[in-house]
Amino acid sequence: MAQTWMEAASRNGIPSAFLVDKKGIIAWIGHPMELKDSILEDVLAGKFDVKKAADDSASKQKNEAQLRSVWEAISLAMQKKDWDAASAKLPEAEKLVPEEERDNINMVRMDIALGKKEYARAYQLASKVSDAYKDNAVVQNQIAWRILTDESIEQRDLKLAETLANRANDITKGNDAGVLDTLARSLFMQGKKERAIELENQALKLAESDQQEMLQKTLESYKKGVLPKAQ
Repeated sequence: MAQTWMEAASRNGIPSAFLVDKKGIIAWIGHPMELKDSILEDVLAGKFDVKKAADDSASKQKNEAQLRSVWEAISLAMQKKDWDAASAKLPEAEKLVPEEERDNINMVRMDIALGKKEYARAYQLASKVSDAYKDNAVVQNQIAWRILTDESIEQRDLKLAETLANRANDITKGNDAGVLDTLARSLFMQGKKERAIELENQALKLAESDQQEMLQKTLESYKKGVLPKAQ
């Protein structure tokens, strides 16, 4: 498979799907999540345009190679804290990123704004990303946790962090220990100690065994009125 399929098709990532038509010819190659019902129906009906699909695939691979190069430049600039250089590359990335993934660009813009300590803009972008991923608990929780714990941030929007943590908690229906831990921290940092303790207790009850020790220490800190160092 590695040689006669993956290498032959210049595929370097898994999962990869190969769709073979009734004549035994490979009609389509790509990520299985990109394989649409309409493609399957056209292949079965003998109406699928293999040449066009091949041309589209070649164009997409070229686009992806260009995008990787741009992201590498942005990443390197951000590592060097050259925020202006990173910002200058973003329009180029935005042209290459598929339309359905362009909300990710705002996440990078938020990172750059935080790096430049442009907090009003950073939190405006955080809200925009949150709205774009309103059903994604992981994104909501990650941004909230960063606002609460990133040591480089000098001005924390605790209310925004609470809002995002609450969104994550609503999505997970109060059954995610990590989300509850984030929400509890946002409340504790606003002086709402008793509610924070209550939520941290809930998190501890739901936690996996590898989370319990950390959450127990966090709970004990809250009871003492001390904000624990983020793990």
